[in-house]
Amino acid sequence: MAPAPENALTLETFIRQTHSKSAVELNKLDNTPGRKVWHNYWDTCITHETSYLARIHYVHMNPVKHGLVRNAEEYPFCSYKWFLEKAEDEFRKRVMNQPIDRIEIEDDFDG
Repeated sequence: MAPAPENALTLETFIRQTHSKSAVELNKLDNTPGRKVWHNYWDTCITHETSYLARIHYVHMNPVKHGLVRNAEEYPFCSYKWFLEKAEDEFRKRVMNQPIDRIEIEDDFDG
């Protein structure tokens, strides 16, 4: 997650350029020109703190939801372990106590 720029219309351009440039560089490293690196992207304007906290919680639990690991700490491609170790106690509690059962985010792994 990242804060939106002052002019939200520039966010899509920024993300598109970031994806394009990073894909080219990763494909150079792997000697796989033209390979699709980024598979989906969407942005959401979050207007309530509880929505923000719920999405942080959701992102951390996503590997568990999809059966990749039993415990989110085991997933090596997520910030959850860092979050547990480094986030301030009060913030960590607020995030982890925020329900995520009402978040509806479609992804390529959903049924």
